[in-house]
Amino acid sequence: MLSTLRGSLKGYLTGVGWWLWLRLTGSRCIACGWLFLAHTPWRSWRCNRTPLPQTITEQGLARLEDHGHTEAEADLAAAVRAKRTA
Repeated sequence: MLSTLRGSLKGYLTGVGWWLWLRLTGSRCIACGWLFLAHTPWRSWRCNRTPLPQTITEQGLARLEDHGHTEAEADLAAAVRAKRTA
C-alpha cells in the first residue's frame, strides 16, 4: 500500500494537507480561474491537462543552465533554448 503513496506516508499526508488548503481557502485555479472549491472531478481533469500560461524567463533559463543538478534539468534548458532560437 505504501508504494501507491509515492514513497512515504509523510508525503501522502502533505499532499492531503495541500489539497484541503487549496479547496477551503478560496484559492483559484491557474488554468481557468475558478475557485478550487467549485472544481468538479471533470473540471479538475481538464485543468490538469491544460497548458499553463507561464513561460520560463531568460533569468530562469540561465539559472537552469548554471545550476542544473540533473540531466533532465539540463535537457529542459537546452530544449527551451533551441525552441526560442528556432
